[in-house]
This record gives sequence, C-alpha cells and structure tokens, in this order.
Amino acid sequence: MRLLFVLVLFLCFSHLNALEKERNKVQAAIERFFEGFHQQDSVLIKSTLYKDVVMQTIAKDSLENGIIKQEKIINFLKSITSIPKTTKFEEKILSYHIQIYGDMANA
Repeated sequence: MRLLFVLVLFLCFSHLNALEKERNKVQAAIERFFEGFHQQDSVLIKSTLYKDVVMQTIAKDSLENGIIKQEKIINFLKSITSIPKTTKFEEKILSYHIQIYGDMANA
C-alpha cells in the first residue's frame, strides 16, 4: 500500500513538473513576441507565431454592436514596423495565467 502511495505521488509530481515546463515555454514565447513588438522586429514577432495564424480583433461598429475583425498577419506586422522610432510604447504584462489543453495554450 505504501509503495502504491509513493508511486502515485511520484506520478503526480512528474506530471506537475512537465506541465510547469510547458507553461514556461508558453511564457517565454509571449515574452519573445513582446520583445519583438517593442523592438519593432517583424522577424522576431513572426518567429513566435503559428505559420497560419489568424489575427482577430473584437471591436464595436458605429451602432455599438460587437463585431469581430479579421486581419492578415502581414498587415499587423507592417503596422508595428511603421510606428515612428520616436514614438515610445511598451506593453507590460503584470501577471500570467496559462492554461494548456493538449497542443493549445491559453494565456
């Protein structure tokens, strides 16, 4: 019985350790994305994205109805790289809540 308990504990800790490693990978990708964002480096930004990424924004139309806008990634990258170098901007992430479901992560 005691051996079974130790085995279960070992498996639980192994799973939690593997999950924490995956969360760290997700957080590192987010941090690389924003590093590229702040440096206006489209190559670095693109290196963090899925090859067939779909950019969507939730906004409101003139009647205040919610709408979803879809944009090509190339347009997003152009908008970031076209910000004048004299313009200072910084996005700060104050905390992370990362959930992983198989091959998909939500942060």
